Formats: sequence, C-alpha cells, structure tokens
Amino acid sequence: MDPARVAVAAIMLLGAAWWDMRERRVPNLYWFPFVAFAAVFLTVDMAQGHWWDLLGASVVAVLAYLFFRMGLWGGADAKCVMVLAFLVRENFTAPTTVAALDALVAGVTLVLLWPIALTVWNLAHRDTAFPALLIGRVIPIAEAKSRRVWPLQDSHGWRYRARIGEDLSTVYRDLERDGRTEVWVTPQLPLIVFIATGFLLVTIYGSPLAWLAQLL
Repeated sequence: MDPARVAVAAIMLLGAAWWDMRERRVPNLYWFPFVAFAAVFLTVDMAQGHWWDLLGASVVAVLAYLFFRMGLWGGADAKCVMVLAFLVRENFTAPTTVAALDALVAGVTLVLLWPIALTVWNLAHRDTAFPALLIGRVIPIAEAKSRRVWPLQDSHGWRYRARIGEDLSTVYRDLERDGRTEVWVTPQLPLIVFIATGFLLVTIYGSPLAWLAQLL
C-alpha cells in the first residue's frame, strides 16, 4: 500500500465523513473523482499481475452492496467501502489482507466500544438512566440546540428512534416549557465516521485481522 493511495483514500474518507455529518448524505458526484483514481490504480495493479488483490477487493465490494440491499447500512456507507476496496488494495503491515475490510472491521469495533465508553462516562457523572447511558449522555438543552445530536427524550418521555427530518426545535421547546434544563442526547455519528477512523488506525497500527490471526 503506497503513500499516494493512502493519501487519496484518507482524503475521500475524511471528506465523506464531514459531508455526511453536515448534510446527513453524500452526493453521488462526490465519489466520481475517487472512482477515477481507483481505476488508475487498478490498471497499474493489473499491469503488475495482482489479480488476487482484485479478487479480494471484488469480494469486499460485493459484500458492501449486499449489506446495503439488506438495509444494514446506508448507500453512502456502501459506496465508501466499495470505492475504498479498489482504491487501496492491501495493508502496510499485512499485505495479505484487504485494507477496506480491515478499515471496516476496525470501524465496527469502534462502534461496539462506543457504548462502553459512554457507560463509563455516564457512571462517572452519576447519570444512570438505562438504556440511555449506553448510547447517549446528558447535556444542557441550550447546548443541544447548537449541536448535531438526537434527543432521547421529549415532553412525553423517552424516544429511542430518530425521526429523520423532524423539527427538533419543537422537541427542545416543549421540554423547556415543562421546566427541563437538560436532556439525554445521542450524537449524530454516521458509520462513515467510524470507517474513516478505522482506516487511519489500521494505516498506523496495522490490520486487526492480522492481530487476530496471530492470537489464534
């Protein structure tokens, strides 16, 4: 995995994560330049006879598409992994693994560790409402209004399902009308954020799949 590929992939992932957090979507046009880079890199790989790497990338891309069709993640997440699979074909420290799969595994691991980190934080601050402590934390309503978070409470009680497109100002206004000054919230963190972070960690520290293979 050469530095040029890493740089292009990092730019793609960080840009997509920023865009998804800001707009809750990543437009199709965003991926076109990176598809072009992937095509160039793929042409170089084929000229060098790296057909097995193409097979591994294709498997990851197909799985990414199937997960999207099954509703396990959004279209932007699928496109991100599909392009990454062909953009960067192997990891620095484990040349037998597909970098996109490594990034995905690392990202999903971070997703699974997130509730643990939140639980530790909330218990340390004596906020013990369950299961809210697994997915969110308490902040002032005035702060929640200016941050990208989903409220886990409204004037009727708990609400654990995000309602896309809902006017959250109404939720906060009703809570304040009831005399509330704080609210449980969960951050609006798209999966791409975790995939991007996972890719950076894999690039620096190596493949989690290789670590698992060594343990076994």
